[in-house]
Amino acid sequence: SVYASYTNIFKPQSVRDRDGASLKPREGDNYEVGFKSEYFGGRLNTSLAAFVIKQDNLAEVDPGQVVPGTTTAAYRAINGATTKGFEMELQGELARDWNLSASYNHSITKDADGERVNTVSPANTVKLWSTYRLPGQLNQFTVGGGMNWQSGIHFTATPAGLPGTVKAKQDDYAVFDLMARYQVTEQLSATLNLNNVFDKKYLSALDTTFYSGYYGEPRNLMLSTRYDF
Repeated sequence: SVYASYTNIFKPQSVRDRDGASLKPREGDNYEVGFKSEYFGGRLNTSLAAFVIKQDNLAEVDPGQVVPGTTTAAYRAINGATTKGFEMELQGELARDWNLSASYNHSITKDADGERVNTVSPANTVKLWSTYRLPGQLNQFTVGGGMNWQSGIHFTATPAGLPGTVKAKQDDYAVFDLMARYQVTEQLSATLNLNNVFDKKYLSALDTTFYSGYYGEPRNLMLSTRYDF
């Protein structure tokens, strides 16, 4: 099926600028067209959508600035911001007891002068996850794995006390995860997750206020249980 949608944007904002004043509400228009389909009697579903978002008063971190009297990051309003992008998704059962979900998202925002803004958010992301319930006497076990990939992020700043400008960046990276679940009873299950299998060292976020970055979690194990009433 094919669809098209239009949404008017009006959203009050709680963030403040370098003078301590709250930013005006974000206003704009959101246009989207897409295509959805299903296969194998609805067991497998796909979607493709393209969108354009035009906004005024879009909040962006004001590099190096804080709200007066606080350590909270200050923001500035961008007028004439345009976001263009598309997203693709696939989700469903490829075969008996074998499930897959996959998505790809591309999105870039530019200001009225055509310069990209919000470069600390990735322009491209890919997510893959698959699970398989073992057959026969092992059908109480479900195993799975997945990958999260994103393109590089960066920002450029002119810190006080340093000559010229500096650029902080994190190149594109992928993180892989594994899981195993045991269905103890119909209601009770136990799941073991191995996150960041290859112990990838990366910056999950960049901070333009304090010119810093935050490392993603190293390889770790997590055991959890769930009971459904």
